[in-house]
Order: sequence, then C-alpha cells, then structure tokens
Amino acid sequence: MPTEPSRVRATVWRRLKGCGAIYLHNSVAALPDSPPHERMLRTLRAEISSLGGTAQLFRADALVGGNDVNAAYNAARDDEYEEIVDKCRDFPVRDRH
Repeated sequence: MPTEPSRVRATVWRRLKGCGAIYLHNSVAALPDSPPHERMLRTLRAEISSLGGTAQLFRADALVGGNDVNAAYNAARDDEYEEIVDKCRDFPVRDRH
C-alpha cells in the first residue's frame, strides 16, 4: 500500500485482523487454509488493488516452524475468547425462578 494516506493502510490492517489473520512479520499475515478465508483474502486483494496497492496471496506449507504459527494463531483466538468472557462477566446474572 502507498504510505500515504495512512488510513488506507490502517483499513487493510483492520480488515485482515477482522478476518482473524495474525501477523508473522511487518507485512506478512497468515490465516488457516480454508475456502472462507481464501474468499475474504481475494476480496481484500481486489480492494487493495482498487486503492492503488498490491497484494499477493500464497498458499504455503511451513518447512520449519509450522507449530509456532499454529500456536500463535491459537493464542490470538484464546485472547479474543477471553476478552468475550471478561465482557460477559460485566452482565448481571438474573435469577430464573
């Protein structure tokens, strides 16, 4: 993406995070290989192109470190679920009787 305006980069970052992607490096995001994720990424790639940027999509097998990527992805999901559970604790419990 062009460096300016920065809001465009932020939009792409938010969309990737919204898809559930984790960042492995500065501009390298990863998602599990699935048809819904591929559709989301293809749609985002088209949007990036329309904004004057470029994006490449790869399907890759980790030669080394695949378990680390899986662990990072699962940790990100665990953090999100914990946030949901914490927010649920803020709601009062009603007696059902």
